[in-house]
Amino acid sequence: MRGRILAALAVVWVAGGASLAGAQVAVTGAVSKPLTLTVAELAAEPQVTIHSSFNTSHGPESADYAGVPLWSVLQKAGVVDGTAKGGPLRHGILVTAADGYGVLLSIGEINPDFANDGAILAIRKDGQPLEEGVRLVVPGDKKGGRSVRHVTGIEVQ
Repeated sequence: MRGRILAALAVVWVAGGASLAGAQVAVTGAVSKPLTLTVAELAAEPQVTIHSSFNTSHGPESADYAGVPLWSVLQKAGVVDGTAKGGPLRHGILVTAADGYGVLLSIGEINPDFANDGAILAIRKDGQPLEEGVRLVVPGDKKGGRSVRHVTGIEVQ
């Protein structure tokens, strides 16, 4: 019985790893054009490279990440601002991972007219494709809690 359980877990683990090559990110919520983007589609967009260093529970991590600015992806999806005063600042962006992990960013953090923090949806690390498909990288963070691996969803709220 134990052997069958371990074999089943191995199949799930391999299938989960295989799905990363075809990883998709759904952009939903308060957008006029919901999107589903693959790693290949992200790779076809103009890329930026950022250096990111932060502390993790396993020690410091430092790398050069390449990908698409999160702001560019949101512009492509057409964030719906409404007509209320401060409309562009009334949104949160929930970025979720395949395992359910998620972080919330303010649109003011990534909007070039405000904080412009340079958050990207990375697809390469130190010149190599990411094993996890897509990763949110927020430069300047001291801890890696907002560096979401295996990104599957971006919901504008």
